[in-house]
Amino acid sequence: MIRIAQSFGANVIAVSRSEAKRQLALRFGAREVLDASDPGLADEVRDRTNGLGADVVVECTGSPEGPAKAVTLVRSEGTVALKSTCGAPAAGFDATEVVVREITVTGSRCGRFEKAIDRLVAGRIPVDDYVAGVYPLEDIEGALEAARRAAKVLIEFPEPEGGECGHHP
Repeated sequence: MIRIAQSFGANVIAVSRSEAKRQLALRFGAREVLDASDPGLADEVRDRTNGLGADVVVECTGSPEGPAKAVTLVRSEGTVALKSTCGAPAAGFDATEVVVREITVTGSRCGRFEKAIDRLVAGRIPVDDYVAGVYPLEDIEGALEAARRAAKVLIEFPEPEGGECGHHP
């Protein structure tokens, strides 16, 4: 998300509870990183955005508390893009705050990829350092362990009999 946002000219402030993920965000080009567990986080974001809050907050935590936190970080009339799901209702999400501050909330499970793919093909979004490793299906435990420390790992599945992937309706 950081690299895609930057490719469109955004100055990215990344937020995470995890120190490892904050360091990864810096490596991927975030202007700065903040600790999501800081009780003064919303004030910190406003301090860095001329007292307004973020223009856009992309919520990709996978946490039930994420959408509510995102609303506290976005400026009035800003946008919260909900990019992840956690399989549970949003905890503490204040619809009144959304309405009163005229915040746009939009969901995107996968979205349209054309612009991002064009940027990838043009080399405007670096990815060489993103994938930490490719693991065979037989080493699923190794892949899961690596995924705890890395941005992305890939699992290589054996090719199906006949050499072609089946298509499901």
